[in-house]
Amino acid sequence: MAESLRTTPNALLHAPPGAGKTTLVPLSLMHAPWLNGRRILMLEPRRIAARAAARYMARLLGEQPGHTVGYRIRHETRVCAATRIEVVTEGVLTRLLQSDPELAGYGMVIFDEFHERSLHADLGLALCLEAQSALRQDLRLLVMSATLDCRPVATLMGGCPVISCEGRAFPVTVRHLPPPRRGTVPAGGAHAQADKRHVAAAVGHALASEPGSILVFLPGAGEIRSVTELLGAPQDYGSRAATGLTSPAGQTSAAGSAHPGGPAILPTGSTDNTMGNATAPSLPPDVRLFPLYGDLSAREQDTAITPPPPGIRKVVLATSIAETSLTIEGVRVVIDAGYARLPRFDPNSGMTRLVTERVSLAAAAQRTGRAGRLEAGVCYRLWEQAEEHSMRPFAAPEITEADLSPLALELAAWGVAGYAGAVSLPWLTPPPQGNFAQACELLHSLGALDSAHRITPHGKAMLALPLHPRLAHMVLRAASPESERNTENTPEKPSGHNAEHPHAATACVVAALLSERERASGADLRPAVARYARDISRLTKQGHAPAGPHGTTNRMTAAIHHIARTVSHLAPSREQAERAGQTPLAKLATQAAEPEDTGICLALAYPDRIGQQRGAGVFRLSGGRTAFLPQEDPLAREPFLAVAELDGNAARARIWSAAPITKQDIERLFAHALADDDFVLWDSRTESVTARRQTRLGALVLADAPSDSAREEDIMHAVTDGIRSIGLHCLPWTEETLSLRARVQFLRTLQPQGSSPDMPQGPCPDIPQASCPDMPQCPWPDLSDDALLRTLPAWLGPFLGGITRRSQFRSIDLAAALAALLGWQATQRLDKEAPTHITVPSGSRIRLDYTTGGGQQQGPVLPVKLQEMFGAQQTPTIAGGRYALPVHLLSPAGRPLQVTRDLASFWKNGYPAVRAEMRGRYPKHPWPEDPATAQPTRHVTKRMQQPG
Repeated sequence: MAESLRTTPNALLHAPPGAGKTTLVPLSLMHAPWLNGRRILMLEPRRIAARAAARYMARLLGEQPGHTVGYRIRHETRVCAATRIEVVTEGVLTRLLQSDPELAGYGMVIFDEFHERSLHADLGLALCLEAQSALRQDLRLLVMSATLDCRPVATLMGGCPVISCEGRAFPVTVRHLPPPRRGTVPAGGAHAQADKRHVAAAVGHALASEPGSILVFLPGAGEIRSVTELLGAPQDYGSRAATGLTSPAGQTSAAGSAHPGGPAILPTGSTDNTMGNATAPSLPPDVRLFPLYGDLSAREQDTAITPPPPGIRKVVLATSIAETSLTIEGVRVVIDAGYARLPRFDPNSGMTRLVTERVSLAAAAQRTGRAGRLEAGVCYRLWEQAEEHSMRPFAAPEITEADLSPLALELAAWGVAGYAGAVSLPWLTPPPQGNFAQACELLHSLGALDSAHRITPHGKAMLALPLHPRLAHMVLRAASPESERNTENTPEKPSGHNAEHPHAATACVVAALLSERERASGADLRPAVARYARDISRLTKQGHAPAGPHGTTNRMTAAIHHIARTVSHLAPSREQAERAGQTPLAKLATQAAEPEDTGICLALAYPDRIGQQRGAGVFRLSGGRTAFLPQEDPLAREPFLAVAELDGNAARARIWSAAPITKQDIERLFAHALADDDFVLWDSRTESVTARRQTRLGALVLADAPSDSAREEDIMHAVTDGIRSIGLHCLPWTEETLSLRARVQFLRTLQPQGSSPDMPQGPCPDIPQASCPDMPQCPWPDLSDDALLRTLPAWLGPFLGGITRRSQFRSIDLAAALAALLGWQATQRLDKEAPTHITVPSGSRIRLDYTTGGGQQQGPVLPVKLQEMFGAQQTPTIAGGRYALPVHLLSPAGRPLQVTRDLASFWKNGYPAVRAEMRGRYPKHPWPEDPATAQPTRHVTKRMQQPG
């Protein structure tokens, strides 16, 4: 490897767990001449792995960490001028690159356990490759992993050599111990959670069957607690964890299967059924139980991985924190529940939620390898061997499923603007465009990016804080006098508030609670803030983080201290404070954290999650979503909440952490975002127009009052909305207006034979249009109910002046509205082609019926008494002769006798039978033998015989 790196800048090391990648490789390379006296920087995915690797390498050199080998992790740094190997967590590399893109003091960067594909590791590699290309051609980059798909990584790194090493991993026998079948498993049941009783039984089986200590992989701290209880260990979450008797709370991962590049696995080829239906055992007296997960203190984590005393066996219940980079001495048995709890970002809801899912084959191989680090071991996989055929080969890269707002802010600080700039970097997997755009939109709303997606001064200040952008924005705004604007003299403001840093102390505590995932006992965050409220005042006055039990630093206290110190140096009053003889920390300490300010701080971080109660624990969020709390939760009765955490349910999200906030504080904090709008609506209850003025923050209505400033156009639209909701039948239709609509609709059904010179061509503006049969365009407007409802404002709006309620609809002039819709030329053509009346042989003007067929459009008909059609040889037509009218021949009493479209045929064939039947019934009316030549009449026989 040293020779490869002498001649090429990049390399990839592929070696199984236990081969010495993490500890021996850096030590063997730290004196390489091509380093030119510079340091080696090695990235580890987790704080516990970084500390453990540095301590192990220092021990091999006979030193303590902080001399030749040091480390930098969150809230803790142990390096000096003599340090040659610096082990850091992945976020530290990003900070170093942002402050010094050349990495001037470093000659090599090692990416350990790169198969985990964390967001920071992918970003760090992309930035290092760009820095190497543009600024530091002599910078060496080494990627290491046991279960990595090497080809794409080697290609990204310029076709670098791939060095494979078998290492000295010991063989591991894999046995499958699936849980007993219990019939049909409900959705979200055993396939979504590890079977805790089965895990506890497997521990008992392994203790009875195998020597050595045991490492158990579980999805999260909740499962760790449950298995601890089942094994009979006490649930004392204090210092007893350090003695190996307990298991506190938190969240993380687990899962597995065989994978190329893993340890030497010796499969049994069958399922181990020797455990039967064993129940959870009690622990033997020589066994100690240890929890291991990310939210434990450093001391508790270190205790879990140290060798047990002679004669003692340890059982370590761990999340995936123990999957890589850690060797727990004495462990030769691994029990893998096969699940992981991972964060997944939902772009539809804009939130990240924890999802329990099967691990990949690569992760299972990593877990199996923990059993063969120091001697031959055994791995019990608590699933069917056949399930491995459907397991993913590798876990999805975090960049494809994460909240990308921290990444987008880092890239903006690097000088990359927008998605086009982002994808120009050398990514192994580029960020998804939709998620990246959503992240940029959030950063822009927080003031971190400008409209061109360039970083702003506020964004640079946010980046200096070791927090998610939302929380960084919250802390900076809370430390700014602007967050207390217009409230200096309000009586509600507590006397302890400092006008210069109004909510800074509370914001520091809230940020630490959320970033360190300190769980509150309920949804209300205020009790947790109160619990730590005194710490910030004490630690800032002391100028250092207070010591915890046994001289250790409390994780929460250290986080508060670090945030407070950083924001104090960023505060605009720093120079004034120093001139006054006060340190920035002392200036911040002049106030106390106020639990009642928690809601204000959360609103600054999550302006899209301010909730307004809509009844029974249901809240409408300012971002437009709906969220809820159980009705028995005390917060369910609050009128307004600022929400920090929700689940990912897009339709109705469960609130997990929040705090109350007043409407006055909302209006003060977001005065720039409030919108005062006049709303003119149709009130279906009163069937009238109502005008109101509303003050809104996003989807929230903060104020709603009657308004007398409604515009006529808004009133008109409200009335048309009311007509739509009721239906067209509410308008004052007459026989004339209904006939007009029917006449137009009739002409739309005819195939035009060319346009008339006096008819405008094409669709008229603002007139409802639809296609005639076989025609792409029709000159006649669509006057059907659907079309008229769709276009109410266009054709009826001008005739609604003064109309505000349904009782006034009777005064609407529909005839004028329809005539205006048609226009003069179309009306003239309508009268010509679809007349209302037609003159029959008797001289009478008979009205055509365009609405026969029970109100359905069937085409017009001519209803006329038979005697008035005597002498007619041709059937009457309309529409320029294109439509022969069906003649409904009526009796003298107006009853139908016959329908015909061929009068000549009727006189010859149908009339004799009608005459024979009707002449006796209506003897006073003429019934000539030859109707085709008889005189038409509308009178009786006697009147016909009278002169003139």
